[in-house]
Amino acid sequence: MIGFLSYNPIFAVKLTIGNCLFVKHIYNIKNRKVIHLKNKQFIGMTILILTAIIWGNGFVFQKVAADLLDAYTFCGVRMTIAAVTVSIFTLILNKKKGGLFSDTEYDAETYRKNTIVGGFQCGFCISVALIVQQIGMLYTTAGKAGFITALYIIFVPVAGAIFMRKKNTLIRWLAVFIGVAGLFILCVDDELIFSKGDLIILCSSFAYCAHLLCCDYYSKRGNPLKISAIQLMVSAAISWIAAFLLGSPSIESIKAAIIPIFYCGIVSSGFGYTFQIIGQRYIDPVKATITLSMESVFAVLFGALLLNEHMTLRQIIGCCMMFFAIIIVQLPERRKMR
Repeated sequence: MIGFLSYNPIFAVKLTIGNCLFVKHIYNIKNRKVIHLKNKQFIGMTILILTAIIWGNGFVFQKVAADLLDAYTFCGVRMTIAAVTVSIFTLILNKKKGGLFSDTEYDAETYRKNTIVGGFQCGFCISVALIVQQIGMLYTTAGKAGFITALYIIFVPVAGAIFMRKKNTLIRWLAVFIGVAGLFILCVDDELIFSKGDLIILCSSFAYCAHLLCCDYYSKRGNPLKISAIQLMVSAAISWIAAFLLGSPSIESIKAAIIPIFYCGIVSSGFGYTFQIIGQRYIDPVKATITLSMESVFAVLFGALLLNEHMTLRQIIGCCMMFFAIIIVQLPERRKMR
């Protein structure tokens, strides 16, 4: 663990700088006005894969923070840092005339309303998901929690078809099935017997599903940067309320977890949730869901690289199945473009 703490601050700085350069690159591409449909989809998929990598590495930092302070305080501090970080970047990137993501088919008033409403709805959903998940993890194993949480890859296409009339092909359902099977093999080592904690985690999965669908809806109808900034502010406020009611916040515990707090605040929450909304602007929710669920794969990989955790054959098979699901879900679109 000492090796992890001495190595990862450098790694976190490098990854943060890389994220900043990536945002700048997207901004430059947008200003050149050369983004066509295929380019948008490629950029969206690239951003979501980067998001999954960021979240996967974030599990390593969260694992360290879990031993140092309570979950509610951790969420409150990280979301506050994330809100400040994204707000600063939003002000900088929207400083020029028009600003980033100012091109829209909606009138200014509707666009602004969608941005504000979307930010509040996304912030509420992600807060509920995070808090309920942390409560559930008190009563179940991390592996089962990771698998049950990722069941949103089933809930999203089902809810999208029912509430948003989004049609899904047989190939996409096959990709979802392979993804769920891969996640089960990757995350669950013991028997899948549902307990009270598992049912609580299942509720958080529904909240994650709602968050993904909110991001899908409002990212195309509002400014994703501003939506993310508002979302993080709302989440920070709700997390602090939960911290003072259910947790035990203290300056000493926050200082002890300062490295994971800053990584999860700036990179995992700030850049991660912002990249999610930007990526979903260009990608349909089923593809986005399967891609984002790759965070479980990257969590295992980073655990092996940074914490010297051993990857079993079962985990390797699960990772391969997840990668296969990502490839399959791309097939219908490629055939259509031909």
